[in-house]
Amino acid sequence: MYKGIDVSFVNLKTLEGREGLIVKCDIKYKGKKIATYFDDGNGGEPRVDAIGGINKDENGEYQISQQLSKNREALQQLQAEFKTLPKVKFEGYGGELDDCLDFAVDEFITQSETLKVAKKGLLLTKEGKDFLTKWKGTTPSALVKKHGEKGIAAIEKAIQESQKDGFEVQMQDYYISLGVNPEIFTPKA
Repeated sequence: MYKGIDVSFVNLKTLEGREGLIVKCDIKYKGKKIATYFDDGNGGEPRVDAIGGINKDENGEYQISQQLSKNREALQQLQAEFKTLPKVKFEGYGGELDDCLDFAVDEFITQSETLKVAKKGLLLTKEGKDFLTKWKGTTPSALVKKHGEKGIAAIEKAIQESQKDGFEVQMQDYYISLGVNPEIFTPKA
């Protein structure tokens, strides 16, 4: 989900390119894989292609497959949804740009990379800086797997202590998926 749009990205692959990150992934819209996304990392526009083929009919004429036709329509609907989003402001450049698929892919990549870090410990932020709290020789998921409810309690205690010290816990959904009570992230009045 990106800003209320039912879009997600699967099969992500990244690599450093000449002028940026090379990115390849599949685009899912409303739960269906509709297109491929490819940015060659050379500073140009990414390539977005609807999934499907072109077939020969009985007369030897080439026809767009029904799958390609449907996916092109879905891709147009997705792009129309992006046009309904507020413009993205860029401080320092003094301008605004339309929100688009590129920003959604960038956010997905950032979330994926952040999740890799969060899986190693408790990922915290304070005053714009990130911190990682680790348990000796283990990860949060291994802690829960080995110690069950006691592992969850240890994570919850670390979260509460961190929040008391003014830290904000990042990737809360990940910790909730391990069994941490979601209410722990809501400050008590």
